[in-house]
Amino acid sequence: MNTFNFQHTDAWIFLCIPKNEPGATKEEILSSADHINQAIPTDEELNGALKRGLDSGLLESKNDKYFYTPKYGEKINSIIEKQKDIFKAWDALEEFLKNFDI
Repeated sequence: MNTFNFQHTDAWIFLCIPKNEPGATKEEILSSADHINQAIPTDEELNGALKRGLDSGLLESKNDKYFYTPKYGEKINSIIEKQKDIFKAWDALEEFLKNFDI
């Protein structure tokens, strides 16, 4: 379905966001993304992912930190935790985003 036009890199960025408050700042997300993929998302990738996350209701932001809404935090966490490899978690999260619909 993907009515929010989620991108491949959105799943990478979403892997770096804690499921609960206090969440992560953009700088913390970038640091985690670099750790996962040995690369730093562009401003366009980061800001686009965060905007799509906020617009879709997956994410909330408070005090310049991003975290999952209560509605989706447990689901996202279970998708990630089921995988033994971070790249398989990325794939699973990307699949979830492809089919995401409010």
